[in-house]
Amino acid sequence: MNKNNDLHNIYKSRRILILGCGYMGIDVALRLSEAGNIVKIMDSDPNTFSRIPKNMIDSNRIQPILGDGVFEDDIRRASGQKLDVFIAATGITSVNIMSSQKAMHLVKIPKVICVVDDEDVEEIYSQMGLQILNRRKLAVEHILMDALDQK
Repeated sequence: MNKNNDLHNIYKSRRILILGCGYMGIDVALRLSEAGNIVKIMDSDPNTFSRIPKNMIDSNRIQPILGDGVFEDDIRRASGQKLDVFIAATGITSVNIMSSQKAMHLVKIPKVICVVDDEDVEEIYSQMGLQILNRRKLAVEHILMDALDQK
């Protein structure tokens, strides 16, 4: 088999649910959708869906879902078919932690990513198996890399 037909290079689109239709959630949803993934985005405020470009909703590339990720039933309803990835990206660490635990342990979504702002929380929940991204820590690391770039 030549390199062009190598099965390991074939991208399988993923079914992804993003909790939080703020600027981070929208940006992640747009990028994941553009990469060919099936993306749903959930928020408890229907007004936030106006941030999604109309063409992305009309073409079904991003599906808005009204719901609260704190409730297991809302995550299950949004899942519809089985999900591959759950991303909790609201601006509230406690909501992200709670919804991520439910997505991982109750709904059994294989990959769960949780955005937090507190380093103490990051360590505790990482030890419990959640993939934690600390928003402040990532920003500081990026700023330092850019500031120290020798180019």
